[in-house]
Amino acid sequence: MRSHNDRQASRGDLEITCSRFEELLSSTDISENEIQDFLETHSELIPTPWLLNHALHLEVVISKFPLGTGLVTDFAYLTKSSVAWDLCLVEIEDPKKKIFTTDQKRVVFNSDFTRAKGQVDSWKCFLRIQALSPYESNYIH
Repeated sequence: MRSHNDRQASRGDLEITCSRFEELLSSTDISENEIQDFLETHSELIPTPWLLNHALHLEVVISKFPLGTGLVTDFAYLTKSSVAWDLCLVEIEDPKKKIFTTDQKRVVFNSDFTRAKGQVDSWKCFLRIQALSPYESNYIH
């Protein structure tokens, strides 16, 4: 977990960090865990496109946020508007994984993409169930 103040960097430092990140992503033998480690160290690179009026709550991005038994996000952050809170969950994947198949006649998602989307869908399902049963156990048994 890093504070937003730690996320701030000078423009020159940010350019160097971005270059290192691009090199890392271009590497042929990179693992998802190496990307996770790099982003934990340089959380200023974690996208926060859904920030509301009050920005990043407590100026914190959380890594490996557990939702329930066996459900862990790569990153999470809270953002707030006057009356609304949003919990944003982030899943990262190996950059070598394909999003689409090579089918030239139609757009078809690759199985790697489908698995990653399924993981995010399982988070949504878990959170919906928890929202429907707030007085029950925090975990699905």
